[in-house]
Amino acid sequence: MRAVPLSPPVAGTSYVEGILELEPHLQIDDKLDFFREPDNPHDAKAIVIKNVDGLKIGYVKVFLHE
Repeated sequence: MRAVPLSPPVAGTSYVEGILELEPHLQIDDKLDFFREPDNPHDAKAIVIKNVDGLKIGYVKVFLHE
């Protein structure tokens, strides 16, 4: 599978535990993984964004996954 560069707005970062400690370690060319989160109590169509270490960064904004 080929990686495609994207720059979607990230939502929910203020709810991610440890985001302030994680932020300085994020780089522009970092690979991110996107996963559906059907058990999310707020949005069954939620798409969570994680770094390659599996740490949650946030979510794809709702209008982008509808």
